[in-house]
Amino acid sequence: MDDARDCGFILTCNHLHRLRDLLRSRCAILEFVFPLNERAELIAQFVRRACDILDAEKVDYDTKTVEKLAYLLYPDFRQTLIALESHSSTGILHSAVLKEVEEAGLPRLLLAIKEKDFGAVRAWLQLNSHIDPTS
Repeated sequence: MDDARDCGFILTCNHLHRLRDLLRSRCAILEFVFPLNERAELIAQFVRRACDILDAEKVDYDTKTVEKLAYLLYPDFRQTLIALESHSSTGILHSAVLKEVEEAGLPRLLLAIKEKDFGAVRAWLQLNSHIDPTS
């Protein structure tokens, strides 16, 4: 990058904290932050699209489950799609996906820390590596 004179670079990433400082220092950082007042509309648009996909794949589902999942995982719509796909392989989307996503959250991490189960802490961190470590 340092030797390139006649071209520019555009780098994108989902997790800024994962970039090395040397690379980050060479870039102009533009963060896309969604205003809180647009959250409901963005989720509604995503839910409509997700339901279209589920219909096209002939999956039996409850719209409320899709909505709750989108709210739980917002703004990570990619992770929401992965959860929908992995829990509808039988042709039915069960509401159990919500419990699994909720249990994979911070309460599970805190329990592992309390029990000094550092293997479980490391496993949780790997699964949730999209979270900024400073959080």
